[in-house]
Amino acid sequence: GLTCLGVTTNSKGQKTASIQRNGQKAFWTFAGPATPLFQPSAFKGVTGGSESNRLSLCLSVDGATLEQARDLDKWAIAYACQNSETLFGKKLTQEQVVDRYNGIEKKSDKYPSYIKIKVTLDSNDRNAPCFWGQDKKKRGEPENWQQATLNCHTKIVGLWFMSNSFGLSVQLQDAMVEEEPMTCPF
Repeated sequence: GLTCLGVTTNSKGQKTASIQRNGQKAFWTFAGPATPLFQPSAFKGVTGGSESNRLSLCLSVDGATLEQARDLDKWAIAYACQNSETLFGKKLTQEQVVDRYNGIEKKSDKYPSYIKIKVTLDSNDRNAPCFWGQDKKKRGEPENWQQATLNCHTKIVGLWFMSNSFGLSVQLQDAMVEEEPMTCPF
C-alpha cells in the first residue's frame, strides 16, 4: 500500500511529504483513456507570470479512472486525519481535513467531473514525461492536446502543503498518444 514519508520544508518554505508504494516510487496507471479538456496551463502569480514549468493538465476520464482518483483522494484524507498532528502541527477533525483537501478529482458547473495532474513540458527537465506513439516508439507531445487521447502512467509524487490547504501531487510520467493529424480547414 501507499505510505507517506516525513514532511520536509525546502528553502522557499514549501512543505511536502513524499509517497511510496511498498518501499518504492508510487505510480498510477489510469484504468482507461483520458482526453485533455484544455492545453496544459500554468498557474499565473500576482505578477501575471507563471510560477514554474510544471503545468496543470485537466483530463476527462472514464468511470474506472475517476474511481481510482477518488480512492487516492480517500486515502490522502484518511492518512491526513490519522497523522494531522505531524502534518499540520495540531489535531484536526475529519471535517477540518476535508475542508483543507484539494482533491485530484475536480468538479465544475461547466464539465463533468475530471481529474487534474501536473505535466512538465521542458524536455531538459528530468521530470518531463515520455510520449509514445501507437507503434510504441517515442514521439513528441500532442500537437493539439484537446484532439488527443492519452493512456497515462503517472507518478504519485507526494503531498503538498500551502497555507491552509494540501493535496496530492500527481505528475505525468509517460503517455501513449493517439491523435488525428491536424488538417487545414480551407
